Amino acid sequence: YGQPFVGTLTPPAACPGPWTKVVLDWSGSVAGRQYDRLAGVWIGGAEVFRTSTPEPDPAGISWHVDADVSRYIPLLRTPQPLVVDLGNIVNSTYTGIYHMTLTVTYYQADARHPAAQTADQVIPVSQSTSSAGWWSLTAGQSATESVTFPRNLTGATLEVFARGGGCEEFWYTNVP
Repeated sequence: YGQPFVGTLTPPAACPGPWTKVVLDWSGSVAGRQYDRLAGVWIGGAEVFRTSTPEPDPAGISWHVDADVSRYIPLLRTPQPLVVDLGNIVNSTYTGIYHMTLTVTYYQADARHPAAQTADQVIPVSQSTSSAGWWSLTAGQSATESVTFPRNLTGATLEVFARGGGCEEFWYTNVP
């Protein structure tokens, strides 16, 4: 916990834009005893992927997820900070060690495959561009973030990722 991977995602020189699609590939394996763990990926401070790991058995489990991240192409055109967080505990009880691979594949646009239609700009709303960007809030806490929009804005889409964990993990069974 608290030690995410921090690096840089740079568009491939051999596949310059425009792109018809960009796909994030998330693969992993774990064996032993472990619970499902929350994981997230931020590019340029924008959360582009959130998931949970499967719970393994002693023999182990492998999985693979492809996520279309084409809507974030405005961020992917230039090198951006990349943060990947999968908080985990390994001790004598929780013996599972996650082995993860993340790749990003860019598909070159051509006459038969036109460039993806995307927004002009992606404005990240997260806690940080150099660490996991989610806020950890307890009962009664809140978080705020100031955002400046372009003056010529004609439309906007907001993505909000919320999740329960710990005592409220199964919140849908505890409704008032």
